[in-house]
Parts: sequence; C-alpha cells; structure tokens
Amino acid sequence: MNKDELSEISMMIITFSGVAKSSALMAIEQAEESKYIEAKLTLETARENLKKASSWHFKALSEDNKNGLNLDVLFVHAEDQFLTSENILILSEKIIKIYERLEQKEEKNGR
Repeated sequence: MNKDELSEISMMIITFSGVAKSSALMAIEQAEESKYIEAKLTLETARENLKKASSWHFKALSEDNKNGLNLDVLFVHAEDQFLTSENILILSEKIIKIYERLEQKEEKNGR
C-alpha cells in the first residue's frame, strides 16, 4: 500500500467514524425527546458506520503488519476519530437506556 492509498483509507475511516459519532449523538437527542424507536434506529446507523470504519481500519493495520508500512499523521487522526466514535456509541447506548428507565419510573409514579 502506498502513501496515497493509506491517505484514502484514512479518509474513509474519518468519514465513517464521523457519521457514526454524529448519529450516536443524534440518538441521544431523540431519546431526550422520548423518541426511543427513532433513537434506536439512529443507533443502528451509527453501528453500521462504525463497522465500516472498523473494516477500513483493519485493512490498514493488516497492510502495515504485512509490509512494514509507516503509518502517517492522517492515519493516526483517523484512528483517533474511530476510537472516539466507538466510545461515544457505547455511551450513547447506555444514556438512551437511562432515559427510558427514567421515563418508565416517572410514568409509574404518575408524573
């Protein structure tokens, strides 16, 4: 893999990670508005995009391992975006569950 190919892969990781992160944050907003079905669908979009980012990430690391390629700053940035998005998705899933539980308790208590 040459430097241009690595740059292209890095941009794919950044793009899919960005969509995943934005979708996960949007899902939290939907849950805040008690739109849980929409929030779960939006989380699925986040998961799908993170999975695509993960595939590109794996491809780059596999090539690096095979060919001893030196990963550049753009790839490091892409990897940072990927890992950050993964963490945001995990937290978003938990936050949405908390919103659902709070609303259920409020309904049960007649609020």
